[in-house]
Amino acid sequence: MIASDKFFLNLFIFIILNNNIFSQSYNDGPITLEMKLREVQGNFASTDEAVLGVGFAPDELTFKIWGKDNLNTFPWTGGNCLQDQNFYPTIGGANSLDFNHTFAIFNFPNQIVPQYLDIKIDAWEDDLPSDQLVGFCNSGTACSWNDVECCGVWVPPVYLLGILVTPGFCAGISTGDDYRCDATPFYQGLNYRNGSPCQWYSHGYINGSGCNNPSSQSGAPNTDGYYKPHVETFWRYSKGTSFANSIDLGTISTNTISHFNSNECYTNYYPFSSGNDVIYSFNVTSSSGVKISLCGINGAQFDSHLYLVQDTLLTSIENNNDFCGNQSEISTSLCNPGKYYIIVDAISPQSKGTFTLTVTEDPSMNFSSTIVKENVTCANGGDGKIKATLNGNGGVPPFTFNWFDNNMTSISSTIATFNNIDSISSLDTGMYILNVIDNRNCILVDTIFLDSLETLELQVTPVDPIICSGSSVNLTVSGANTYSWIPSNTLNTNFGNIVQVTPQVSSTYSVIGTGINGCEDTLQINVGVIPGPNINVFPPSINICQGDTITCYLSGAESYSWFPNNSISTNNGDTVTIFTNSTTNYSVIGSDNSGCNSTIQIPVNVVVSPIVSINTSNDTICVGDQLLLNASGASSYIWNPSNTFIINTGNSVSVSPIFNTLYTVVGSDTNNCSSTASKFIYVNPLPVMNINSSGDTICEGSSINLNVNGASNYIWSPALGLNTSIGANVIASPNLSTVYSVTGIDNNGCSDVLSTSIYVNPKPNIILDPPFANICEGKSVNILAFGANTYSWNPTFGLNTSSGSIVTANPSSSVNYSVIGTDIKGCTNTVNFQLNVGITPNLSINPSNPIICKGENISLIASGANEYIWTPNLTLSSNVGTMVNANPNLTTTYTLIGTDTIGCKDTINTTVIVKELPQANIEENYGTLICNGDSAIISIDVTGNPPWNISYSNNGVFQDQITSTNNPTIIFATSSGIYTVPTISDATGCSNTGLGSLSIEVFNKPIADFDFFPQPTNELSPKVSFTNYSNFAENWIWDFGDGYINSFDFSPTHSYIQSGTYNVQLVVTNGICSDTIQKNVIIDPVYSLYIPDAFSPNDDGLNDVFLPVGRSIVSYHLRIFNRWGEEIFISDNINYGWNGELSNNSIAEPGYYNYIIKIVDEIGTSHKRSGIVLLN
Repeated sequence: MIASDKFFLNLFIFIILNNNIFSQSYNDGPITLEMKLREVQGNFASTDEAVLGVGFAPDELTFKIWGKDNLNTFPWTGGNCLQDQNFYPTIGGANSLDFNHTFAIFNFPNQIVPQYLDIKIDAWEDDLPSDQLVGFCNSGTACSWNDVECCGVWVPPVYLLGILVTPGFCAGISTGDDYRCDATPFYQGLNYRNGSPCQWYSHGYINGSGCNNPSSQSGAPNTDGYYKPHVETFWRYSKGTSFANSIDLGTISTNTISHFNSNECYTNYYPFSSGNDVIYSFNVTSSSGVKISLCGINGAQFDSHLYLVQDTLLTSIENNNDFCGNQSEISTSLCNPGKYYIIVDAISPQSKGTFTLTVTEDPSMNFSSTIVKENVTCANGGDGKIKATLNGNGGVPPFTFNWFDNNMTSISSTIATFNNIDSISSLDTGMYILNVIDNRNCILVDTIFLDSLETLELQVTPVDPIICSGSSVNLTVSGANTYSWIPSNTLNTNFGNIVQVTPQVSSTYSVIGTGINGCEDTLQINVGVIPGPNINVFPPSINICQGDTITCYLSGAESYSWFPNNSISTNNGDTVTIFTNSTTNYSVIGSDNSGCNSTIQIPVNVVVSPIVSINTSNDTICVGDQLLLNASGASSYIWNPSNTFIINTGNSVSVSPIFNTLYTVVGSDTNNCSSTASKFIYVNPLPVMNINSSGDTICEGSSINLNVNGASNYIWSPALGLNTSIGANVIASPNLSTVYSVTGIDNNGCSDVLSTSIYVNPKPNIILDPPFANICEGKSVNILAFGANTYSWNPTFGLNTSSGSIVTANPSSSVNYSVIGTDIKGCTNTVNFQLNVGITPNLSINPSNPIICKGENISLIASGANEYIWTPNLTLSSNVGTMVNANPNLTTTYTLIGTDTIGCKDTINTTVIVKELPQANIEENYGTLICNGDSAIISIDVTGNPPWNISYSNNGVFQDQITSTNNPTIIFATSSGIYTVPTISDATGCSNTGLGSLSIEVFNKPIADFDFFPQPTNELSPKVSFTNYSNFAENWIWDFGDGYINSFDFSPTHSYIQSGTYNVQLVVTNGICSDTIQKNVIIDPVYSLYIPDAFSPNDDGLNDVFLPVGRSIVSYHLRIFNRWGEEIFISDNINYGWNGELSNNSIAEPGYYNYIIKIVDEIGTSHKRSGIVLLN
């Protein structure tokens, strides 16, 4: 090595991490863990001889690696010596050979397992490897680091009598830059759980630190980053291979237990399964339910199957396949405590992957029951009930329900039912046992106790009391919740624990006590009654009018006491005078010698005299009016003065006084008490009226004024012929003689009626002959008038006279004449005479001289007259009428005769011009075949007046409309079908249906496509595989671009002889259709360089020049160094080599020389070669 090389020491500051960072662990062991070394990436400083190529490259890499866990369960493990004797380190990093060496295997037998791994290494590169070249540095020792190697002959030490005389030395050159990384640790915190179980996981090239480089060379660098081992880890759970070696999940609970694993490193253990099995176990302490799932995004990543067994029994109690897609799930009850096993299975040995198993206690699946009982209401009631409902989805039907009493005597059994409810009834107090068995022979036992709700014992105080008649005593009962007493007629209430009894005679009472649950008990109580004195009173009832008195007499008792003591003559006697003014209820207590009392009530009813009143609608009336008098407040009435009434009794009477009168009524009630009321009635006189008029006779249509006086307001009738029906002045215009009446109302509201007659002479009835007339222009008519004495005609226009009963009319235009006739009474009437003078009608036809297409019809509309006649009528819809439809095949002239309402006529002509229809004819043939994307030509022969508008259809579906002036007209079609021309129209606007059709069939045009592999490739791998992705192709022809053609293989393989870019063409056909695609295949040239390892510049014509030979090289740069690193030759021409001459034209000394060659090949890739060559 070159001792003068300078190296720079990089200073790295390491942060000391807290020791607790890597003291973490998992508690899911035991596990097995392996660590493997793949390549080592060498990343060296630019001054290293190995990079420069100085020395004896390629180098020899020596690498040792150890691993341990972060819990220090095992010591550093590994350290085998691994060597790569052809190691070419670079600045950017170059990889060693793939060692593929497992350097550490750990078996962690406990539940606590490490979370991280640590790594240490000892590595160096030997610039003078142990290549065993005789005479050159063959003293190196494999797998031991030597700071300095001897490049020459090693002279061993000389000893004399065991004393070192001459130490060993190197008879040559000692050199070396064998830089080392001895790092303990090199890396901490490698998380092997980044990889899934059962899979090797690559951690990439680990860039550690802490390298110790003990080199004695000047400027030896820090070798952190020089060596980056590519480490892989593999871990798996040690358990899960069998029932005996299952992965224990513990005791299930409502908390979800989740376990991530892979089946890739397991085998088919369970005999009923198909794929690799992973065995789990869990414990159940009491009956429960469980949900076992491989579902979800993190569930089984393969087509799974789940089995659940108990106590290693081979037959599963539940299994499931594809509950959620290809994933599985089991929900079931676990009726027996114990250990259960889960088999996670795959449907085939090829179905492998990771999975997350979740296990959760599911109470809804527990095989349990809900008991609802109804206790016996009362002792020995026999009405107890028990109902059992099986909960959730726990049990597996059918079920068997067995009911037993406390002696295990069967009461009821329901066998093999799918109903989850069963019950028994009519039970007495005691213990009952329910035994339920489901289809899996799971047994559920419930014990139920029925009690009596209550027992009653009644007590009443006082016991059998004795009282006077009319007295009462309180009875109190206890021992129940509610109470009912009978008989109830002498009780203050028949419910409650305290009642007051007031019997008239000695009586027996029963109380029924009811407990809170409805139980009853009955107790009887005797109450003795001593009767009180029997008091008599006379008179038995007392009614007096207010202000009267009455005497009352008592008997039957020894003494009396009155209450209240007011308005009586004495309060303690048996004879008492009562003079109260208001109704009073007197109580009299009579006492006998036994001290018992009797009480009687003496009601004294004082009747108040009635309050009589007279009511009427009005106290003022008119003479002749009747008025109703209504009395109230009493029961019977007598009216005065009696001579003004037909009947003077009753509460209502009708009166009609002619002068002011005072009326009186005496009203009496049912007790014969009475009072009086009076009412004064005022009487007003009627109005006196007079009618004044201008006469009593008028002509029909005339009017007369009527005037009335003597009142304030007036109403006339009938209203017919009057200008108004109210008011003193009216105008009468009756058509017939009429009697008018007027009702006058004065200020008191009194009214009277007065009448007058109006006589009406009728109008003369004038008749004209004729009543009207129609004449044409220039004609005359005679008009005769009848019914009157004299006549007056107006206007006089066109008349021969304006008076007389006969006139001659000859007006030049229509006129309405008015005729006034007067009779002998001077009455007149007017009639009108309409004389219509017709002018020759002005006819028109719309449209005028129209143009139509042959085969069309057109509506001709006439105007200017009232009636129309059309000729000729052969091509008309009708020969009469305002509108006719014309349908001529040739141009035709039609004549119209029009007549107006009075018979005046006119004639007019119109011509309907008929145009020939255009024609379109598709040239027929036997069909046209085209390829998809091509067009077929449809030729259409046309006639008529251009331009033509032509629409065409395909299979009856409209495609397009084109405008053309060409005959024939060409259409391009691209779709299959039968093409027709539904319509053609020309410049005249006429249209027709085209003739003929053309059938076109479109074949799917093949789509050429292909791909090839490998790409790019080179001369070393010139075979290219072509994959044909063409569609709709029946035949194909390959042109590989190098002169070779293949028409047989669908997806051929072709080998190219030399490098280049080849245009490969694929032509595909299917009948008449074809498609072509071209792609470039690139065959890259292969760079090669032969470098001789020795030459002899002795001019013998053999090996005189060190001249590397290569191909596919576009750039070449050769540098040669002596062993001291001095550059002695340079060449940029591959054809110009080194002949051993130095710059001073002398020949270099024999020996080894280092060379560096940099090359760029034809595809632009740079290459660097370095080595030694022997100048001999």
